[in-house]
Amino acid sequence: MNIQAKLERLVKDLYNPTSKDFQIGIWGTARAGKTTYLTTLYNALMKSNRWYVEADDLAINFVKEQSKRLQKRVFPMPTELANPDNPEIFTYELTPRLEPSPMSKILPPPAKVVLSFIDAPGECYEDLEGVGSKILDYLSDCHGIIFLLDPFRAKEENKTYDDLLLDLCFEFQKRKRKCNLNTPQLQQYMSFCVTKIDQDQTLWNAQDSSDIVRQVIGQEMFTNLQENFAMTGRLNCYGVSAIGCHKNDKGKWQTNLVLPQRNGASPEIIAPKPAIPAYGWSNPDSDFATPLQPAPSRPQPKAAIRSDVILEPRNVLEPLEWLIQSIQSRPPILISKGK
Repeated sequence: MNIQAKLERLVKDLYNPTSKDFQIGIWGTARAGKTTYLTTLYNALMKSNRWYVEADDLAINFVKEQSKRLQKRVFPMPTELANPDNPEIFTYELTPRLEPSPMSKILPPPAKVVLSFIDAPGECYEDLEGVGSKILDYLSDCHGIIFLLDPFRAKEENKTYDDLLLDLCFEFQKRKRKCNLNTPQLQQYMSFCVTKIDQDQTLWNAQDSSDIVRQVIGQEMFTNLQENFAMTGRLNCYGVSAIGCHKNDKGKWQTNLVLPQRNGASPEIIAPKPAIPAYGWSNPDSDFATPLQPAPSRPQPKAAIRSDVILEPRNVLEPLEWLIQSIQSRPPILISKGK
């Protein structure tokens, strides 16, 4: 079954006449941390006392494999797409935990939340054609979308989000018009999440998550989202970290990331600052390891996670739970509903 058939079946099952379930999708560019976020999110849901979690076999195997890597303090490998026409779709089903009551036998069962993720490289999400176009078709049928944004995209890859997000919103509008939905703005609830905030002191200490998102996507695009594309009350912003930070012996927040010793001298993990003298620092006095631009003659080493600290993710569940609460209080009119 190819991706188009998979997505059509998923949407058909979701929107059958008796279904009250709703769908949430995930979008993210290359290096935004989609795999790490999805793995951390599943583990957080399993520990939560608010949800029952059920996953399909593909999703369970995916999470188990990636969780083992994180337990070894190694990040997941970048996603590769063996078959561009047939990427895997991982699905979590969430059911709220309700206190038993005399009304439980009378009231209908609570709606399920279907969280799906198309396991494709970030480049496919950025392409907006081919597999990217099919991903857009699917996201257009979602009640809510989690957008994962890499804060270092502009610094490390010389790429910005403004044009990409603008084209993405135009594509959503185009699909809406084809289905004769006359609302001027997009119906979906949207959580914009800047990932990797543990790697930058300014991002970690920011009091207003809107400022973080504005900094990453630009003021003009942020205004476009608020004024032109998102309906009032259907856009929220978060700073997200899958691994968190820890306080050092001076009581200062410090990143949990470390980089391996260069020149093959030692396989041991060393402290953040001595590991990156060739890359420069956004703030030389900061306890946060924030590489600026890699030296062209040296490949950038892979980041690892410190083994001597407790990982405490930040804002992993919150974007999803805000979407769920918002959708339940005022469900959007979806494109598939208008067909």
